[in-house]
Amino acid sequence: MTEVFISHATANHDTAKELQQHLEAKGASTFIAPTSILPGAKWSKEILSRLRESKVVLLLACKDACESKYVNQEIGGSVVMDKTLVPVLCGVSAEQLPGWAQEFQAVELTDDRGTVRKALDSIADRLRLDRLWKVVFAVAFVWFLVWLFTRKD
Repeated sequence: MTEVFISHATANHDTAKELQQHLEAKGASTFIAPTSILPGAKWSKEILSRLRESKVVLLLACKDACESKYVNQEIGGSVVMDKTLVPVLCGVSAEQLPGWAQEFQAVELTDDRGTVRKALDSIADRLRLDRLWKVVFAVAFVWFLVWLFTRKD
């Protein structure tokens, strides 16, 4: 399952891969086109599926991405699906973000990457906590079922 969908323009793929590697090193599962798409898979179907299952959409907001019709579709889809959208500003200001993306708190990509790394760490920590709570709930539910079916009335 994809936890973080990384939306970017092809021209900024290397930077997007850098963000992906940082998140994966922190335990988050990510999706990034084209490298996450298997050969022969239909792009639009795969992208929409991964966007649906993601919890967070990381928008690498460089000039090319802000002008890309595909990135804009991903932004619109993430807003309609009520995803957490995190714009990462890369040479553009928050006011230059496309449409609905302007409504989300952005983080600026600086040369030292410190601010972005902190934001990515926070995202990964939150996702890890979500996974932990799911496990806790599942274990509690199993214990409840065991108790329910083994009790003697």
